[in-house]
Amino acid sequence: MKTVSFMAGMAAGMVMAGAALSAAYPDVPKRMGRDAKKMVRCGRRMMNSVLK
Repeated sequence: MKTVSFMAGMAAGMVMAGAALSAAYPDVPKRMGRDAKKMVRCGRRMMNSVLK
């Protein structure tokens, strides 16, 4: 039971930290999304070149 409450507390803390960061710096989530898309594209290209 302690483990469940501990995990729930950690998840809630991460959500609150993310919300605080988004409120303080509104451009950060946009930048993170853009960078994630770029990483996926680069990863696909790398995998395609390795598999050929």
